[in-house]
Amino acid sequence: MRLIIKQLWYKRRANGWLLAELVLVTFFLWIVIDPMFVLLTNRAIPEGYDIDNTFLLTTGDYRSGHSQFVEEASPDSVRKENFLQIQAEVQRYPGVESVAIVGFAYPFSSGGWFTMAEHDTLSAQVQVMAMYRQGDYFRVFRTPDIYTGSCEQLDEAKLSSNHIIITKGLEQLLFPGQRAVGKTITSGRKEYVVAGVTENFKARSVEQPKPLLFLPQDELDIDDMNIVFRIRDGISPSRFAEEFRRDMISRLSIGNFYYIRLEDFHTIRTDSEYQNGSVNKIHMQSALTVFFLLCTFLGVAGTFWIRSNARRGEIGLRMALGSTRGRIQSDMLTESWLLTTAAFLLGLLIVLQQVYQNGFACSDYASYPESINSMYVQNQPVAHFLIVSLIVYGLLMLITLIATWIPASRAAATEPSEALRDE
Repeated sequence: MRLIIKQLWYKRRANGWLLAELVLVTFFLWIVIDPMFVLLTNRAIPEGYDIDNTFLLTTGDYRSGHSQFVEEASPDSVRKENFLQIQAEVQRYPGVESVAIVGFAYPFSSGGWFTMAEHDTLSAQVQVMAMYRQGDYFRVFRTPDIYTGSCEQLDEAKLSSNHIIITKGLEQLLFPGQRAVGKTITSGRKEYVVAGVTENFKARSVEQPKPLLFLPQDELDIDDMNIVFRIRDGISPSRFAEEFRRDMISRLSIGNFYYIRLEDFHTIRTDSEYQNGSVNKIHMQSALTVFFLLCTFLGVAGTFWIRSNARRGEIGLRMALGSTRGRIQSDMLTESWLLTTAAFLLGLLIVLQQVYQNGFACSDYASYPESINSMYVQNQPVAHFLIVSLIVYGLLMLITLIATWIPASRAAATEPSEALRDE
């Protein structure tokens, strides 16, 4: 090791340029890896519900002036009655397990709104998921109460006019160290009783769960009403969808309502990820990461190739004095390890300045500093920094050692007489 350090110091001018190159590589590689880390860890967070065998039924209704418009079915009271009849038709269809009516806010939808929720002196901004009070919303998405494990209990509890259901994250914010069930929350100048607590609920797959409350309602805007339902396990979703469309298009034409489309929630999730740009963002970051790693490998490999060729005479002399090819390769790899580690530590000093000034990539921590997001590793500054740094160090070390090993192997394979003649 002392000999290797002396060699590095002896060639300090050339090694200084290589060190500067690796410092820049460390910085830019960290900037590329950081958003990928956040995107993938966000996506890995459990969604809090089960979308297997679930569907969204979208209907439309004819307006005045349309050839099939029925004047007698246009009052809101009649429209509501007709929509409930559609729900009943879906519930009766063979294979359907549970049905619910939702507004424009449901998993992976672009709708939703935020409000303030308060308890005593504590308050939090919360996301709201509204659904029609009658129906099996929690059974459709198999979202159980975290204390009883029952979806049915939540669907029964929401039948009471002043009951709401909240997520675990909101419970931790408004009732730290306590159970929220039976306690009151004030929201929108109304007081509600917490009837149940679910696991954290992700409105979109690439977002982190936010504090959320489920708001059962007696009335929903009919223009925004949709039907969600679950089919029984063991039924093929694709075959069910095909048969449902064939059998139900005419039966769902009630009053001014008509069938528009039936989508399974896996398709809805995929479409949502494309629409909000998260898929393109992941693909772009992946392409940038691969491109940058390839450029780094070629640059570092080229530099070490030149260094190895320049040291052919030294290598030949060492082999003539008894050094083995394996020892020479090992020494050159150790040199690379020392240079890379030193450059990595220097590069982290620059990264720290960048993070201090601009924060981490794509993190919700700045927008929701008081929310449950702080429980996730990507929003814990120290853990976030250390994990991304270890990933960067591992990639950088892998690239450097491979880029060193290839020219070092060729140089060590040279016959001592040939290397000394060149010297």
